[in-house]
Amino acid sequence: MAIPSSGPIRFTDLKNTFNLGNNLGNYYRGTGHVPNVPQDANVPTSGAISFSKFYGATNVFVYNFSLASGTNATNLNLKTNALAAGWDSVTPIQINVTIGGVLGSTSPSLYAFSTGGITNATIVVTVNSGGYITGAGGPGNATGTAGPAMFVDAPIVLKNSGVVQSGGVGGSGGSGGFGGGGAGYFPGPGAGTGGTGSLTSGGSGGYNSGKGTTNGSPGSGPGAGVAIQGVSKVTFSPVGTILGSQVG
Repeated sequence: MAIPSSGPIRFTDLKNTFNLGNNLGNYYRGTGHVPNVPQDANVPTSGAISFSKFYGATNVFVYNFSLASGTNATNLNLKTNALAAGWDSVTPIQINVTIGGVLGSTSPSLYAFSTGGITNATIVVTVNSGGYITGAGGPGNATGTAGPAMFVDAPIVLKNSGVVQSGGVGGSGGSGGFGGGGAGYFPGPGAGTGGTGSLTSGGSGGYNSGKGTTNGSPGSGPGAGVAIQGVSKVTFSPVGTILGSQVG
């Protein structure tokens, strides 16, 4: 909850936001009721205090993460990022994540997105049309490995108009052949002459000339692993495209 950023401020605005009484001297920043967060920087910690110091003040820490269309990022951990932005881990926090580009993972063993064990949080994740949250692809000749996309251990609202997908698995080697890499970002590398996967498809199988008789298998497309771990904590609005399993 926040105080209006303009216009008149009433004592009821302060009381409803910070749950305090009619003594303005109780409203100093850092007292435990008015948190010491960037949005409250104009509220004094001592001395003279007036209503005008409370424009835009809030009882929560606000953290925004935005990834524009055409840009990439990897391994987003909400708790780690919020702490780095100045959150004290105690004050209630509002987190707004907007994905217009590609949020991926650097490894099939890591999630592209994680809430990171955060508490006291209200979290809204918006994946715009054309946006992706995607696991990494598995490497060729390493069948069964497909990187997960999201780990959720705190309640979130997921507004998905884009794609949430696990990575693809790497293709197996043939008789002397090389498996293609699975789909994802980062996509799985092909083994030997096997093709590297892409964001939306697996890489082609390759042939080991002079040492084998068949190509390796191509890597799979996205969705071969876990798209969302902890789906019971997710409220969809809307569901959008989910490629991969949803568990937990």
